[in-house]
Amino acid sequence: MVPKPKKPIAVGKLRPLSLTSCARKLFECGTPERLTSHIEYNGYYPYYPYGLRQLISTQHVLLLLKEGLVDFLSKHNKSSVLAINVKSTFDNFSH
Repeated sequence: MVPKPKKPIAVGKLRPLSLTSCARKLFECGTPERLTSHIEYNGYYPYYPYGLRQLISTQHVLLLLKEGLVDFLSKHNKSSVLAINVKSTFDNFSH
């Protein structure tokens, strides 16, 4: 127990000593990287989501799209692609 600053020492004026903030900081710093690498290594991520993943860029998505279209069209199937650019969608959004 630690006494509150500038207060007389009494049982009701003590506060518990806690290291949870230190433990939380260690957890926040180390856990996301370890968890992400574990998920990537063991293949728990679904195959298709590419947003906000390390070492996966727009080129990967375009290559996947190209390979899928070539495979699909080689079987004489019809295909279409819908592409939406949302780059500046929320720039003028009033919060």
